[in-house]
Amino acid sequence: MLLLVMPTAWADMNNAIIHFKNGEKLECKSDFVSINTKKFKIRRDVNSRKEVIKKDDVAIVELIYNDGTEYAMCNVPYVSGIKAIKGDYSKPKNDLFLPLVAPGFLSLFHYTVDGYHHYFLKRMDVDCAIHLSDGKKFNANSVKAMITYLSDYPELCESLNNRKVETSELEGIVQEYNQWKERQLNAGN
Repeated sequence: MLLLVMPTAWADMNNAIIHFKNGEKLECKSDFVSINTKKFKIRRDVNSRKEVIKKDDVAIVELIYNDGTEYAMCNVPYVSGIKAIKGDYSKPKNDLFLPLVAPGFLSLFHYTVDGYHHYFLKRMDVDCAIHLSDGKKFNANSVKAMITYLSDYPELCESLNNRKVETSELEGIVQEYNQWKERQLNAGN
């Protein structure tokens, strides 16, 4: 009888698919990837040595936890809402590995730390995301940032203008934008 004993480190690692910025993809085992991860360790198989992967090389890490939960963490550069109001997407802050909530032409990312919610919107055609503030309703600057960032869809921006936007509306706003963008693309064909 052959008994295979896996090192604890292998058993504690999660299945992962790493999508590199150069287009390559790697299926492996990975340690935990958190919001501020700068590098993380992987193993290609049970017999391989640990390798270090740098955040700057990675676009997306799909983690499949041992309990079956799947989680996508995207490497996203972002600007503050104040910079977004000015339409200034240059010099984004450091990239964060952000949990993807709703993918699309406009993607929504969200994470919570110590009860403080962080929301990010990222358009496919803009190099960085915008960071929106916390609370049940977004403050006036967050709404202005959304309006500037989504200015290619004037009707949506008009509906957001001069009103309180609740955080619970964000997924609906993202869905509406993505449906509009799909119509725009289909009309162009």
